[in-house]
Amino acid sequence: MDNFFTKKTTLILFGVVVILLISFVFFLERKTEVLTSDVVTQLSSAEEVVYWKQQILKRGGPAAYADFVAMYLEQPYQIQHTHAHVFGEALYKVVGIEGVSVCDSNFGFGCFHSFFGWAMVANGTGIVKELDVACIEAYGEKGLGCPHGIGHGVMVEIGTEHLDDALAICSELNWQKPIGGCSSGVFMEYNQNTMGDGSLRAPKDDWHFPCNAVSDRYTEACYFEQTTWWAGIMNDDFNFIGKRCAEIEVLADKQACFRGAGHTSNSVFSFNFVKMREACSKMPDAEAELLCVEGATWLTSWDSRFQDTWEQMCAGYADEELIRCLNSKNFI
Repeated sequence: MDNFFTKKTTLILFGVVVILLISFVFFLERKTEVLTSDVVTQLSSAEEVVYWKQQILKRGGPAAYADFVAMYLEQPYQIQHTHAHVFGEALYKVVGIEGVSVCDSNFGFGCFHSFFGWAMVANGTGIVKELDVACIEAYGEKGLGCPHGIGHGVMVEIGTEHLDDALAICSELNWQKPIGGCSSGVFMEYNQNTMGDGSLRAPKDDWHFPCNAVSDRYTEACYFEQTTWWAGIMNDDFNFIGKRCAEIEVLADKQACFRGAGHTSNSVFSFNFVKMREACSKMPDAEAELLCVEGATWLTSWDSRFQDTWEQMCAGYADEELIRCLNSKNFI
């Protein structure tokens, strides 16, 4: 009798395994089809990676990415950015470094972030200079989202306990301006763990750490990214952000911080122009408010969705202030 039940149990388990295998094969086959957005957006991250890998293999990176952008165009920014990470992972795993020209500035450069993160996982930091060359060839010296993505990958590969070492690697790359590029990617990843579970760095007693602990050459980049961490910890309290920026003594760092507040408003309010301007109005004075608007205008102007409307961010300004606001498109 026991032998009978043992055989019966074995057969049942075998049947379950066969059903699961058939289901998985069906899942993979189904992913070769172009699914509707309401289906894709409900997939788990692992399932969505499989789907986009199949689409890239079948139709090529540019066509698959165009579908991806169209699919998430009306979603809130955080969802767009998170799923852009998913696409970047699929892209690198299928195409390798050559896929770098597929990513762009949409959704906060999210495709770049994970693309380079996975490049580092596969090759280590020894590939950094090769990636930098690929960035320049694809986007020119000012394709900031590209080296910014490298910074994310470097931070993940090096580990947050080695912040200075990660920044030293960035110092070997082409882009060496105070803000943007690799170092900004390092600080963003250090604070936000975007390549991991998205958990924010735990706050300590000092709200200005690590910006007050790194080399002077990196403090502007640090404060430009610090504001998004403050927003996450303090539930998007822009009054709090303005007060912390005002505490900074070095003028260039303070300006970077207020501009960073505007940059943060892009993600917090999903590029809602009215809400971004309202957030900037909470800065402590008119000059700080304008700097904040400059930061928000900069990223808005880089997003292809707002090529015909980004100048509306400068509404209400006139004369020199209007010129400053419009010119902020190129402040980095």
